[in-house]
Amino acid sequence: MNATLNFEADKARLARAILNIDNDTILEKVKHSLLFIFAKDNQKSEDVTAQMINKFSGAWKDDRSDDEIINDIYSQRYSKKR
Repeated sequence: MNATLNFEADKARLARAILNIDNDTILEKVKHSLLFIFAKDNQKSEDVTAQMINKFSGAWKDDRSDDEIINDIYSQRYSKKR
């Protein structure tokens, strides 16, 4: 819980620091830096997603019909009668 409080306190300090910037040049630099960081993080997520899609696309191989698959699923189920 202490780590969470520290994290939230750091965010609040950062927000206050940004809100107190009164120089257009500095604000533009901060804005540019944050946009770069967010774009970089987003790109990493998209790369991982693309890698997973490429890795597992077409991985499921099954020549059974829909009805055969459904029947197999139901035949493997066990339930207790009440």
